[in-house]
Amino acid sequence: MQAYEILLLIGGGIVLLVLLLAARNAVHFYRYERFVCPACSYPFRPRLRKYLFAPNAAGGKILTCPNCGAKEYMEPQKRDNTR
Repeated sequence: MQAYEILLLIGGGIVLLVLLLAARNAVHFYRYERFVCPACSYPFRPRLRKYLFAPNAAGGKILTCPNCGAKEYMEPQKRDNTR
């Protein structure tokens, strides 16, 4: 095996690992966390695409509430497991 082939295999492995970790984080979020609108206190989980591509701000995201339409900074909160 040539050196560049080995580097390509290592690089591909790193990319695959990063993708698997991102998928694990998304699954964890959808199981255990939600966002609560600061304007109307409506708890919700955004669609995956909106969650992934929303602008990040410190520990939260800037999202639009599906209930009142407010575009606010929101931090994820642990979901109540009784539902």
